[in-house]
Amino acid sequence: MSPAPVFSWSPTRPASSPGRPWSPTAAGSPTGLSRGLRLNELGFDALGLVVGVPDLERVEAEAASSERYSQQAADDGQVEVEAEELEAATGEEEEEALQVVAEVDVAHAGDDRQRRGQGRVLARSSGAAALVALGRAGAAIGTGRGGVRERRPAAATDGGRGHHQKLIPDGDSLQPMDLKFSQEDEAFRQEVRGWLDANLAADWRHRGVGGYREDEDENVQRHWQKQLHEGGWLKLAWPRESGGRGATPVQQAIYQEELAAAGAPPILGRLGVSLAAPTINLLGSQWQKDTYIERILACEEVWAQGFSEPNAGSDLAGLKTRAVKDGDRWILNGQKVWSSGAHYSDRSFLLARTDPEAPPHKGIGYFIVDLKQPGVEVRRIRQLTGGGEFCEIFLNDAVVEDRDLVGDQTEGWKAAMTTFGFERGGLANASRFESAVVSLANLARNLGQGSDPLVRQRVAQAKIEAHTFRMNGLRALTKAQQGAAPGPEASLTKLYWSEMDKRIQETAVAVQGQYGALSPDDAYAVEEGRWQLGWMWSQAETIYAGSSEIQRNIIAERVLGLPRGR
Repeated sequence: MSPAPVFSWSPTRPASSPGRPWSPTAAGSPTGLSRGLRLNELGFDALGLVVGVPDLERVEAEAASSERYSQQAADDGQVEVEAEELEAATGEEEEEALQVVAEVDVAHAGDDRQRRGQGRVLARSSGAAALVALGRAGAAIGTGRGGVRERRPAAATDGGRGHHQKLIPDGDSLQPMDLKFSQEDEAFRQEVRGWLDANLAADWRHRGVGGYREDEDENVQRHWQKQLHEGGWLKLAWPRESGGRGATPVQQAIYQEELAAAGAPPILGRLGVSLAAPTINLLGSQWQKDTYIERILACEEVWAQGFSEPNAGSDLAGLKTRAVKDGDRWILNGQKVWSSGAHYSDRSFLLARTDPEAPPHKGIGYFIVDLKQPGVEVRRIRQLTGGGEFCEIFLNDAVVEDRDLVGDQTEGWKAAMTTFGFERGGLANASRFESAVVSLANLARNLGQGSDPLVRQRVAQAKIEAHTFRMNGLRALTKAQQGAAPGPEASLTKLYWSEMDKRIQETAVAVQGQYGALSPDDAYAVEEGRWQLGWMWSQAETIYAGSSEIQRNIIAERVLGLPRGR
């Protein structure tokens, strides 16, 4: 039976033969985003605003209204428009929607109308559907045909509004930015690239684009981790006195970038390698260092994280798991949740409350817990994807030796913050998303959607966002290289990439049309359903490791200086 279509379009839909769904490669057949797409079934994100083309009559009416608004905006002095910039397009452009990015002057943060990016200019070609692109206040401004020139604030004697800011500074005030790496760093890049060419098997590459299946890749990830350890790469950032290479922040970023560019699979014990081992090396006892670090790196043991609880996720300090001292050991009772890979892990680095009378961020211990002991039960959480990477950990009189307490028994929160400090993304994520955009463009092309103006705009927007993400990563990397204290980069980075990835995955599913509704295991799923799997993962990305709402609050308070909400 043919799968039920999720998206509908006009004017026609290709026929399908009985018992076989319509082929997405049929010539001239729209699959998802198209000029006739219905707005209530799929929105189109143009510079942050969901727009759509429901039907020609409605578009014509909206276009006329937009023209009236644009003229009023120009009369009010909000934008300055050259007459020739509103002429209708000709030739091939006349058959496509004309996107125009408009600039607004931002008065101040308290001006709600201006802050929301009011000020819209629409250039409409005769007889063609038109798209309205609303530029947010502060967005980059497009110039040229169909664009809007920057309006400089008039002098006070001319009645200008002196409190307005220009969104784009004068060229003379911009400082040049050197985007080249040093010769030493480029030599290091070639070293990494050469090692990957010699050691990364071809069939192990690009297993993470659009999502990956944890269970199927477990053996690959285990062997890959062992190879990296033998090559000396897992201690790249460690100080030389700890057996590491002492790589600079730039070299660490280059290494991660090359791994991502080569499509290297993740390692099985990534939480232990990237979080637990560095924390133990910095804060642990000599016995803990000698006992655990080599086991973790060589994948002789896999470690899971035991921080979140059913009622302590974003508010981690609200954890309830108890640790009670009993001679030279601790007895733990409680529950952890969303522990990735706990079902195949040997140990967990885990937080438990040692003093219930202490303030929330005090009285917490950082423990190393054996997950194979009788007092621990691990239950997998089945996901919509069919997999079960996340787990619950139930502690019922679990025993932890006193020597497995990292640091002081009441300073576990500080140890946890040290662990969080080892989380990194940066250029590795930038390469990942740039590769995803290339894959997205190939997907659209293969489905015959390469000439669709809506698809082209969304792919182009994804490319712009991925490149912007890379530039911001380089800026953060420069600060780290100069030894500057970490600022709001973590919140900015997490918010940006998680929201961007969601848009990329949504576009990939949308261009598949009715096939976008198929499960990854369906025989008719496009590209083995990897984009559907990626879409499902992207929904969680804006929640875990600090939700987008939390990141926005941090940015609002610490960057913009806005007051805390009540």
